Amino acid sequence: MILRGAVKLLGLGLLFALTACSSVVTEPKVTPVEYKACLITSGDTRTDESSLNRNIYASLTESRARFGVAIDVVESPRNAGPARYSAELKSAMRSGCKLVVTSGDSLLQPAIDAATAHAATNFMTFDVADSAAALKLPTNLTAFNFALDQSGLAAGYLAAAKTTRDKVGLLYPAEVGRARNVVTGFLKGVTIYNGSSSKRVTIYKSTSIGNLQAEDVDVIFYAGLDRGLVANKDIWGFVKVSAGQLIQQQIQADLAPSPTPSASPSEGLSTSDVDLNPRFVTLGLDGSFVGVQAADLPNAADASIAELINQLNLGEISFDTATTQK
Repeated sequence: MILRGAVKLLGLGLLFALTACSSVVTEPKVTPVEYKACLITSGDTRTDESSLNRNIYASLTESRARFGVAIDVVESPRNAGPARYSAELKSAMRSGCKLVVTSGDSLLQPAIDAATAHAATNFMTFDVADSAAALKLPTNLTAFNFALDQSGLAAGYLAAAKTTRDKVGLLYPAEVGRARNVVTGFLKGVTIYNGSSSKRVTIYKSTSIGNLQAEDVDVIFYAGLDRGLVANKDIWGFVKVSAGQLIQQQIQADLAPSPTPSASPSEGLSTSDVDLNPRFVTLGLDGSFVGVQAADLPNAADASIAELINQLNLGEISFDTATTQK
């Protein structure tokens, strides 16, 4: 079947966090300070489709322009292994990094080891598994994960609001892994939309974009796939809590003159601690939700998402998978 008009692809970037691409700006002159912030990646370069690392890098670049800090990025080979990651972290320490940022489970244990050995340096590690909450983390390291079901919930609601054919596609790999929570949230978001409108949106699920195109869907949400595998780059999406915001808050706290108390890495953002471990923070949907392309957002979408957030905070939403799907 031939598609009528352009298909919109609705994506989560790295599937772990919806983050906006920062606009390129001319950096004003600023007085350099004795401070270096470093990003250590595990194979996801700052120029690829990994929106999380791209967001972190953009935040570091902006911090250099705003505060005069030095920045450094070490792009380790994908799946390099703990020994290589540990070596990169040790090198970062020798180069004078005052803040070290990592992302992904593969760098978590090396970051814990480095933070334990360098108590004067702050560490932030993003996109870690829920199991990290059970770990004893050093006081100079905070681990962040993302409420993937909440991200999927908002995506599902917006996809259902956006479709003009009452059909949305769910594109996912055969083994979804951690993306399963995103998928569950997406299904729930469509269910909630159907219950609050006269539309009855059907979800078509497949591991093949060709199969979804054959169903004549006009909004496709991809979960757990490298965006580079999706031929159509016409992406429509949204963002939520930004890792970049947290990083800049930490840099500002580090640069604050004594005796100003240091701010916690999550200060100023709504978060949901799912464990008593204060060094482990789950980032969920909150007031920092904004639309990437305002013209693409359905009317009252922001207000609707705000109400969903309120229901989440009140515990009124449970993530079951019941919805109309094929």
